[in-house]
Amino acid sequence: DEWSGDLKLEYVINRDSKITGLHQTVEQDDVWRTHATIYGKSWEGTSIGNDREQLYDQKRRLTYIQYQGGEPLFFLDQLKVNLSYQVNEEERFRVRSNGKSEIQGFDVKTIGAWFQADKRTSLGKWTYGAEFYRDDVGSFQRNYRANGSLDKVEIQGPVADDATYDLSGIYCQDDVQALRSVDLILGARYSYFKADARKVRNPLDGSAMSISGRWDSFVGSLRALFRAGKESTHVFFGGVSQGFRAPNLSDLTRFDTARSNEIEIASPGLAPEKFITYEAGFKTEQDRLAAQVSYFYTSIEDMIIRVPTGTMIDDTYEVTKMNSGYGYVHGAEISVTLTILEQLRLSGSLGWLDGLIEGFPASTSQSAKEPISRLMPAMGQLAARWESDRKGYWLETCLSAADRQDELSASDRLDTQRIPPGGTPGYAAFDLRGGWRIGTHVEISAAIENIANEDYRIHGSGLNEPGRNVVIGVSCGF
Repeated sequence: DEWSGDLKLEYVINRDSKITGLHQTVEQDDVWRTHATIYGKSWEGTSIGNDREQLYDQKRRLTYIQYQGGEPLFFLDQLKVNLSYQVNEEERFRVRSNGKSEIQGFDVKTIGAWFQADKRTSLGKWTYGAEFYRDDVGSFQRNYRANGSLDKVEIQGPVADDATYDLSGIYCQDDVQALRSVDLILGARYSYFKADARKVRNPLDGSAMSISGRWDSFVGSLRALFRAGKESTHVFFGGVSQGFRAPNLSDLTRFDTARSNEIEIASPGLAPEKFITYEAGFKTEQDRLAAQVSYFYTSIEDMIIRVPTGTMIDDTYEVTKMNSGYGYVHGAEISVTLTILEQLRLSGSLGWLDGLIEGFPASTSQSAKEPISRLMPAMGQLAARWESDRKGYWLETCLSAADRQDELSASDRLDTQRIPPGGTPGYAAFDLRGGWRIGTHVEISAAIENIANEDYRIHGSGLNEPGRNVVIGVSCGF
């Protein structure tokens, strides 16, 4: 079962200023992790789980109030200020193959505050701001015997109990027109992270321990755009940017199921991940043609990955996390849209990725280069859309396809409930959609998705995508 709702109110102070209040809520009950249970179905040789039951209850609530103002001052032209409060709750009920069961869960209460301001000057358009978020985390786990009696209350649930995690940062960006046809965008950010986990299960003896950490970073970026052609219809772009990811509470303190047949234990002492991305490309937008092509290369340092410890817990492999070392990922994207006779528009896109990371294919300290886990295969899409002269009717066809993905890491090869032996097969799925707009307020639409009833799976997923599907909808606006 699932239900959700949201409410948003805006109070307009004047033409340039307003206050916005929003509340969102969503709740899901009895969400099965089917592939890990005896009710899973083998596909292309995937294995079936042995749990009798494994299901989740989840809740999320977000409330924020935001001020947006346009009163020009000497240090800003536009200002946004936001205060938020969010609650995430999750509970899992699991019955193992031996009849023993467990209930575990967590709740995360997050307060947040940020502001962002813009200012146009003779040196370009400046954007600057600051943000702060704090997660207050509690978790639990209770184990039960096969007869239903309580066996043990664990020190923590899937992550540490009685824990906090802080994220704060300040940033600044300048968009300046260096020459008549050249724009430069320079950015810088300082971030500070703090983790305090007071109740963590010690992976060595099961006793209680605490974990804390402090990390900070200063990163920058530089991007350039060169405009060419009449009315700047052609744009060449390129850039370089630094990235940084501090270990989160899950990285540091997790004690929970990871991939298929894996259980992850705490990993104190982790260092941040660091990245540098280089990008170049070209895009054009003309009367009947729009196209874009881009290429990127990201170097990776100290990426956090799961590593087997060589220990078995019940019938699952024990894994922990380490900063694996160096690697890279690079890829290219291309998209083209062509308008024919005003009523007909053709479009296509193609994306490709490849990458290697230093990992641990065996349960030893010997590392080796291997493909990045769950690497996206080459994927593309072709579409055609026709609209009547008066825009009252429209018809659209779409073909989505993906290549076979057999570049697997050691952990991918062990994840046999999600990834078939030898890799995930490629697929091609065809959709047909149409609609009729009645007046200015009502539109009726219909779609037949996956017309050929293709049986396929997104690489790394534990579920196949839906087969042939018919959707009929009515949209009303006022």
